[in-house]
Amino acid sequence: DINEVLDVVIDKLAQGGIFDRNQFPGIVDVAKTLWLLVTEYSANPYQGSVLHIHSTEATGVIDSTVGWVQVLGEEFHSQPIQATHEGMLHKPYVSEIVKLVEKLIRISSRGKLESDCKADRCSIE
Repeated sequence: DINEVLDVVIDKLAQGGIFDRNQFPGIVDVAKTLWLLVTEYSANPYQGSVLHIHSTEATGVIDSTVGWVQVLGEEFHSQPIQATHEGMLHKPYVSEIVKLVEKLIRISSRGKLESDCKADRCSIE
């Protein structure tokens, strides 16, 4: 059972002075959620266009587009924003995202993004 495993691991870390459960009271719930995500979640195909907005200055080495092309195929489009993940929702970068969202709302009646998103970059104008 995942609860027992997490309790044993956290207790061992606490005994070694590596981790204090009282400092991070929600960590067990986060760990359980991540465990369920990794072991039980399976993405189902989606019948529609998706625009993935992501930062170009990611702090990690994980490619946030991995796996989505297999689920969405040609309907997956990626739009980089020249900012950090945390910074892209603040001035001046957020205005670029607002323009993208406004454009997507205008073209949503067409049902597809491919004419506006080419070579992994969408036209914002």
